[in-house]
Amino acid sequence: MSPVHRHSIDRLIHLSASLPHVLEVNVQTRLYVIAHADYPSARYGLDLPVDVDDVVWGRTRLRQAQAGDYQRIEGADRFIFGHTPLKKVCAYANQIYLDTGAVYGGSLSMVRLR
Repeated sequence: MSPVHRHSIDRLIHLSASLPHVLEVNVQTRLYVIAHADYPSARYGLDLPVDVDDVVWGRTRLRQAQAGDYQRIEGADRFIFGHTPLKKVCAYANQIYLDTGAVYGGSLSMVRLR
């Protein structure tokens, strides 16, 4: 790898490390919270501490919901997660799981925020 490419890669890695793990999006009067895999708490707050490993890798809430055990996460209208490839977009309480395995040849799923 050339030094120029290596420098570009290092710069992008450094930039990605500074990005937030949880995003808030306000659309009209609705608050959406977006995280890679989960928001590991029963109550959301932008400044509340959460385990970053659970935000990035967590599947416990989804697995419980698939088994019929699900509750709302308080503090926002909707939560949007990915990370776990599913056959179709699934919604439990106020959570939407939209990873339908595009990286593995499945379909690409999106949610329109309104």
